[in-house]
Amino acid sequence: MMSQNARLGCRNCLINQLDHGRGNLEYDIIANSRYHHETMRLRTLMDMTTTLRAKTKIASDYGFDTESPIPLQTISPALDIILGRPGDPAYSEFSGIAKLAHQLLIDAILTKPAAQQYAQTLRSFPFPLGWSRLPSPISYLGSYVLQEHVR
Repeated sequence: MMSQNARLGCRNCLINQLDHGRGNLEYDIIANSRYHHETMRLRTLMDMTTTLRAKTKIASDYGFDTESPIPLQTISPALDIILGRPGDPAYSEFSGIAKLAHQLLIDAILTKPAAQQYAQTLRSFPFPLGWSRLPSPISYLGSYVLQEHVR
């Protein structure tokens, strides 16, 4: 799907940014939802088009990215491409999986001296200009926010 800034930018429904506005609380998301089989049918139609212009038009009309997620469909053809993904993948990855991996690294994988050395190295890591330093993961990992896990 395209980003949330696209005309049809919602991954779960077909609300049109131009016609309805995203603040319309009366919009029927059940009747206008994106469903797996319909999305796959439209994606197949788009993939069967022979010209880039026609493919781009279909993609634009339905809020699709022109690149098909073929590897994911090949690996797991039974995956529901709409409901099988988190609503906000970045949040899910960085504040979920990355946070758990970081906690596992500090609490279970590294020895105490190695964790201290890791924390010291992380705090002296050369981040880009304007980025603040990370607090010590040993003392403050529980209070890290999304952006700190991303870094």
